[in-house]
Amino acid sequence: MLSNPLAQRLVLEIMVRYSAELQLQPSLLSPVLEFFVGPSGIHSTEAHVQLRAWYLFERLLIKIQDSVATMAEQVLGAFVDLLRIDVPAPSISTTDTDSENNSEYDVIFDNQLFLFQSAGLLVASLQSTHFKAGERLLQSLKGSIDSRVHQQAQDSMTILLVHHNIMAIGDIAKGFDDSVIQSRRQFGPRLFSSTTETILRALLRFQDSSSVRDAV
Repeated sequence: MLSNPLAQRLVLEIMVRYSAELQLQPSLLSPVLEFFVGPSGIHSTEAHVQLRAWYLFERLLIKIQDSVATMAEQVLGAFVDLLRIDVPAPSISTTDTDSENNSEYDVIFDNQLFLFQSAGLLVASLQSTHFKAGERLLQSLKGSIDSRVHQQAQDSMTILLVHHNIMAIGDIAKGFDDSVIQSRRQFGPRLFSSTTETILRALLRFQDSSSVRDAV
């Protein structure tokens, strides 16, 4: 395992740049994916490495998606822990430090969306048309939205969670739609139908929130 963060980023960049070689040497596919989902890639403790890896991982999957079907569910399971959405608790303070923390969180979430796109690509690549892994992922996001829809309060944290979960669902769909596997894309409407209903309920519940509307 590489310990130098700069070297880790360089290796990740090289793997994406020369990903076409994986088509010629498929035996390299598994170790490349293991590196990406490991502590030198999307699970890095170095923020600048991790955030860059989230983007590069999505770019890699786009390039190799027709070769990853047999291990798609295993790969998805390796980063499901990164697909949880948390928002910072609101602060009564309005200091510059709070603004910086919120800005940092926004950057993290914006990059996290690449992971949801990656998840969509992997779900579309699954050999089974049951898409159980995709259904579980969508159910967790739907559940988060539904629980806020039935809350009485409409505080900023609630609205932000609804916004982020809708965005995440949209990026899963985006990854699914980017799939080159045409035979799987036809199952998209079936997979996302109940999720669409949940989003419509959220729009009605938070109809005065521009943030929720903008997420759709």
